Amino acid sequence: MLVPLFYVLNGLLALSGLVALWLRSSEQRFSLSLIQVIAGLPLLSGEYLYCAYHLEARAARVVLFSEVVFALTWLAMALRLRGATLAGVWKSRISILVEIGVGMVVTAGAAFFQGYRLVPR
Repeated sequence: MLVPLFYVLNGLLALSGLVALWLRSSEQRFSLSLIQVIAGLPLLSGEYLYCAYHLEARAARVVLFSEVVFALTWLAMALRLRGATLAGVWKSRISILVEIGVGMVVTAGAAFFQGYRLVPR
């Protein structure tokens, strides 16, 4: 029942990283990453609680997808922290697009492995 809502919220959390394309400074991008992590923690804990009371395959898949999104959020925060603290880091929109591209590849890989059963029953 709540599984589609969790997928939508995770998708919105992942897509909120696109706002970084319009932010000018590295400090603003890092602040966006902090907000994403702070928003992702209650979402992930809510999914764990839902999975604890409704133990089914669909609930476990949404938790795994949420962990992938949360890991990508932490990766983006680490990259943006480096850009915010070091003065000589190459700052451009291309680095943001590479970050988004890596996120899309990892998310697509996670969706592939969640959608297909590689081990026969």
